[in-house]
Amino acid sequence: MKRLLLLTAFGLSFAANAQTWQVRIQRFYSLRYQNESDPAWAGWGGQVERRQAFGPTARLGWLVGAEVSQAGWGSQALAKVGLSQTYLATRRWNGDFRIYAMPGVALFRPRSLFAYRVGLEGQVAYRFGKRLQLVGGVGLSYADCPAYADYGAVHRFVDLPLHVGLQWNRVRYE
Repeated sequence: MKRLLLLTAFGLSFAANAQTWQVRIQRFYSLRYQNESDPAWAGWGGQVERRQAFGPTARLGWLVGAEVSQAGWGSQALAKVGLSQTYLATRRWNGDFRIYAMPGVALFRPRSLFAYRVGLEGQVAYRFGKRLQLVGGVGLSYADCPAYADYGAVHRFVDLPLHVGLQWNRVRYE
């Protein structure tokens, strides 16, 4: 009985925390590759993400997600894990800063290669419904596929990822 009460309390505390789901598209503007500066559009991506606050009123939270994108070395699939800090929370507007790591694979044949991206981003969200928000943001990221050096000259990028998307809040706002 004691265990059941503890599990119920844990489940209710988890449900009470603020959480959001986000679907977005991204466009990568490359600032540098290898050690060369050559600003240009370098790829695109689609991402799904979940953010969970550490407490009911906490501004700090964790995030997890997944991305499929096109980078300088080709298609890739990445997982996302990171931290998010809210800096703006009003009735209509939300904003937060994020830092993340995204390990994954570059999708090659006959075998996939390890690829990763690390970065930080800022985003703002405008609430236009009781649970739905329009999201936009910009960041700075470093991406690398170390084994791709055996196949091509360019395997490291510093990008400026721009994104737009929709965010669904678990908590309903009146």
